[in-house]
Amino acid sequence: MELCRSHRLLFLLSLMQLLLPLSGSAHAEVNQQPSFGVIVEWNGELKLAGYVPSESDIESIAETAQNIFPGVSIENTLQPGSKPDSGWSRNGRWGMSQLKKLESGVLEYSGGYVFLQGTTDRQSIIDQIEAAQIGLKPEVQKRLNLNLK
Repeated sequence: MELCRSHRLLFLLSLMQLLLPLSGSAHAEVNQQPSFGVIVEWNGELKLAGYVPSESDIESIAETAQNIFPGVSIENTLQPGSKPDSGWSRNGRWGMSQLKKLESGVLEYSGGYVFLQGTTDRQSIIDQIEAAQIGLKPEVQKRLNLNLK
């Protein structure tokens, strides 16, 4: 899934931009604490990566993933990072619930951003996910890239 890797890179680069404070000099200083953001990859197995506020949040996200994807192998490389904006856990639950409907895909989220990319063999699944966006707050930036096999 090369396209997924490129989107993951773009997401991580956008997170890095949040770490670079604006300064008057030509060289920006890098914040020492990683920015919040979670990436979930689904292709029969689940991979969790990124930065969350604390160890207890890592456990909470892993528990949510286990509840939504029961019996699925989960590789968890989440790490503690900086505090996110509000709404991140709600966005994660929403996104993982939609990701579960797909045959494979990638979810990237923070408190203000949800990106879901994936494939399915049924147009009705795409329609359901698109309609479910109403479950997200209006201020959350949403991007769906859903394709039929």
